[in-house]
Amino acid sequence: MKLSIILPCLNVKERILNIYNELNEKLKNIKYELIFVDNNSTDGTLDVLKELYEKDMLHIKIISMQKEYSIDEIYYIGIKHANGEYICLDDISIEQSKLIEMFNYLENNQEDVVILGINDNNKLINNLYDFRDKLFNMKLERYTTKIRMFRNKVREYYLKYSECYSNLKGIFTLMNYKTKYLSLDKIINIRSKDVIKEIKKYRNEFSNKPFSFITLLAGCFLVISFIYLIVLLLIGNYSLNNFIIFLTLLLTGILLIIGGIVSNEINNRVKEIKKNKIYIIKEKIGFEENNIL
Repeated sequence: MKLSIILPCLNVKERILNIYNELNEKLKNIKYELIFVDNNSTDGTLDVLKELYEKDMLHIKIISMQKEYSIDEIYYIGIKHANGEYICLDDISIEQSKLIEMFNYLENNQEDVVILGINDNNKLINNLYDFRDKLFNMKLERYTTKIRMFRNKVREYYLKYSECYSNLKGIFTLMNYKTKYLSLDKIINIRSKDVIKEIKKYRNEFSNKPFSFITLLAGCFLVISFIYLIVLLLIGNYSLNNFIIFLTLLLTGILLIIGGIVSNEINNRVKEIKKNKIYIIKEKIGFEENNIL
């Protein structure tokens, strides 16, 4: 198999046939498979996929999920089932014009990954990206889609990293493979709220700074409380109000330390749960079980 294309599907039955015809035309000279991962659609998407499979069993494969998962998790499930020399994470909602260009680039160059970027350059968005990179102390992707094509050897490392992380763009940053960026011809504007949402996702997996900040703040309160106590002892002012202020500062510092420890422990437990997460597949069509990791 030369190329595996993973296509997440959620209530897109009206788009299935069009995307299939478009890809089938573009890929007619390539040995390929289309892995449609139905994310528990409720509009009959799965029925349309099954009808398509009956017409083209050579290229169509279907995974039907028991419940709805995040897009990154759906890609992870698709990657586990892909066998191509090259693997493409595709998006039904975005134009397919760059697919062959991405494929040809990997065929003729040394890079291991080709990522599809977005034609946009916004000062506010750039500032948010700068803040994000400083927060996590790592240079993450900018103006990119989730569409990417990579060699099969990248798959193994991706699945390995996915045991600890679920954020697709973050994982590709950590893997640090030689990467080529191509841009969509169509201009797509990135919204600031989308970047902020992305930052929140990264924060849970790639940064301990919130907990470090809490610890630093707790230390400040404790230091201030003891300085305040020393000043009171030196001037001999033992009033009840001053004692209450001292206790307030001291207890605030102690509570912040406890809060930081508890939050960090909860975050570690959540990561541990993610490592052992079970993805419930309702049905698989067109796969040979011995080819699935």
